[in-house]
Amino acid sequence: MKTEQISSGASSQPNRMKLSIMTKLLALLLLVFLGFGLLVAVVLHSFENIEKTVTGTVTHDVNQNIGDALLLNDLSAVFSDTNLLVSTFFRNDAFLRSKSSELLTQARSIEHKSTSLPLKESVRHLTERLEQVFAQCGRVNAVLHRSDTLEQNIESTLTSLERTVSDKKISHVLEGQDPIFLEQLGVLISGYRETFLQITAAFLRTATNPSSEGSAKIIRRLDSLQLRFQTLTASEPQIARYGPELMALAQAYRAAIIEYYDAINELRQRLASLEQAKAGVLSVTNEIDGHISASATGMTTRIAGVVGSTRSTIFGMAAAGFIILGFVAVAFLLTTIRKPMTAIRKSLERIQAGDLSTRISLNRSDEWTDLEQAVNRMTAELQESYAALTGKNTELQYAQRTLELKISELEREIEARKRAEDESKKLEEQLRQSQKMEAVGTLAGGVAHDFNNMLTAIIGYGNMALLTAEPESRLERYLRQMLTAADRGAALTNSLLAFSRGQVIAPQTVDLNVVVRSFETLLQQAVGDSVRFDLRLCEQPATTVADSSQIQQSLFNLALNARDAMPDGGVFEIRTEVRRITDQKARELGLVSSGLFVELRVTDNGTGMDSATLQRIFEPFFTTKATGKGTGLGLAMVYGIVKQHRGIITARSEQGNGSSFSIVLPYSSAPVAAENESSHAEPRGGTETILLAEDQGDVRGFVRGLLEQYGYRVLEAVNGAEAVELFMVHAPEIDILLFDVMMPVKNGRDALEEIQREAPHIKAIFMSGYTGDMLKDNGVVEKNRLLLTKPVSPWHLLNTVREVLDSQASGAAD
Repeated sequence: MKTEQISSGASSQPNRMKLSIMTKLLALLLLVFLGFGLLVAVVLHSFENIEKTVTGTVTHDVNQNIGDALLLNDLSAVFSDTNLLVSTFFRNDAFLRSKSSELLTQARSIEHKSTSLPLKESVRHLTERLEQVFAQCGRVNAVLHRSDTLEQNIESTLTSLERTVSDKKISHVLEGQDPIFLEQLGVLISGYRETFLQITAAFLRTATNPSSEGSAKIIRRLDSLQLRFQTLTASEPQIARYGPELMALAQAYRAAIIEYYDAINELRQRLASLEQAKAGVLSVTNEIDGHISASATGMTTRIAGVVGSTRSTIFGMAAAGFIILGFVAVAFLLTTIRKPMTAIRKSLERIQAGDLSTRISLNRSDEWTDLEQAVNRMTAELQESYAALTGKNTELQYAQRTLELKISELEREIEARKRAEDESKKLEEQLRQSQKMEAVGTLAGGVAHDFNNMLTAIIGYGNMALLTAEPESRLERYLRQMLTAADRGAALTNSLLAFSRGQVIAPQTVDLNVVVRSFETLLQQAVGDSVRFDLRLCEQPATTVADSSQIQQSLFNLALNARDAMPDGGVFEIRTEVRRITDQKARELGLVSSGLFVELRVTDNGTGMDSATLQRIFEPFFTTKATGKGTGLGLAMVYGIVKQHRGIITARSEQGNGSSFSIVLPYSSAPVAAENESSHAEPRGGTETILLAEDQGDVRGFVRGLLEQYGYRVLEAVNGAEAVELFMVHAPEIDILLFDVMMPVKNGRDALEEIQREAPHIKAIFMSGYTGDMLKDNGVVEKNRLLLTKPVSPWHLLNTVREVLDSQASGAAD
């Protein structure tokens, strides 16, 4: 490779000695230090003159006013603390005493330390006003404490009066006397207490800033209450004695309030005087500020003259020095640095361009020669390394292509594993959620069973008592209210059973389009006139096997939720669709299999829900509504109904973007079933003998009383084993069995099986607080056996017994 040399243009004189760059730089720096030293000497002399001038001026003027200026800062703190104390002293005597004493001590200290006679006099006047204000604050607190004591006394007296009236009312009831007068008096006393509480609340609201109109209104209400207390003197002696006592307390409380308003007005006047004293102090403060400003102005003028003359001297010397140094520096740079640097720059540019054969030749004997040799050695090494790297580069390119192929395969494998892990986590989460909801559903079903047993007795005895009550009597009203409350309890247990998938359903092939269309009017009324109702039904029949009433109940609950989420109106949409779900999508949704499904989607554009709420919406008794606005069973019921129909329900929602619920049910190709009309026969009695087995005593008593009232003869047992024993003794007499399913010792099914071995054609009816579907699915009762679900109405029980007795064979009871 051809080697080129670049010269700096200097003549080659190897025998001539030259000064090094370091020597030249030292000479230049020495010259700079000499010039800088001269300049510093001039500056120091100038600042010495300025210091003498400033010291003479400041010593006389500043010392004269600095003391009063510092005292003004302390006085400003006293003003701030006084304002805070006046706004927070109410009912806080300890704080008032300690803080007022501290502020007065500070004010007197400021008065003592002041050197200005006007300031001393104005601070003394301010201290007197502070003492008056703090004394008046103490009087206001004293009146407040007295009014608080009177309030407590009035409250205590009213409580004693209420207790006396309550005791008299109990005595009247025990003696058979009419307590209506005492009940009215109790209501009147409650009105006294409410009025008094309103007066005290109004007094508390206006205590710190009363107005003449508000105080006059409170006094008038107290006068009115005092006249109402006077009416107590016309009552019985034990009650009348409270009248004068309450009147006296009310009169004292009225006087305390008037005194408090007078004290507040006096405090306002003293605060106004304090503000006038503050204004006097501020006037003196302005005078002191004027003295300080005048002194500062004179000092500034004198200093400006000295600084001006010094500035001119320094500027002239600095300009001359910088001009001389500039010429020397330019000459040094041109001869010592610029030429070698230019030659080196050109060589490096050629090396950068790829010409590694370039060499530098400066023909110098100073430090630049060392740099020249170092650069030339670096270029030679780069030239050798470049040749070696060219060979290695080919090898690396081949290795890179191989590595890229391996990385691509690894990325595909990682992505496949990640998808598998995500799907596994999703399935685990679905399993945990399903297990949790199943556990809650089992608990809800058990609670509903116990409630149904209790409600059976309540509804049964209530209806029987209603038959004996006189029409339009108070007893009849009470019974009807009791039965209404029991019906609400039965509805609540139905909600629990719906969530636990234990409610009785009557599934048949239906078209969801027809079900939704028939319920359209009620859904429109549910969401309200402020919400636009959109119905988007698919063209083909959306047929599935379902209980129409349960589907309509689910739609109704979703509509109520949507209405509550759109208080200012919005859009409520119901959409149906027949869709095919693949195997992968079925696994994601938690469906058992893929295929055709019917989707019922309910959407609103209301307030929406956050993710935490969305995770819990199907839990029973979970609600975000205010107390008394919801039971938390609406969506739990929907969840149970959908699961009972072997479908799934999913929800999507974002805060501010509304909510969407999707119900997916299996598609059915069977024809739509025709509607049947049910008849409700009037209850009829009989003379047959019925063997009743029920472990709950209240339920057993109700059923026996009802049947005997309608002419039947009843043999009763408390469990299945006792029922078998009774049957063996009275078998020829017994016409029908009426058994509870779940009983101790022996359940109803086992007892029936043992009896049927002796009497295969005996007629039987089961009763249970659990639902038929739950018992039949678990094998407790045969699927074709007649079952009455508690709570059962008296008429339904009588009609069912009569129908089974009138049937020709035991199969009618099955």
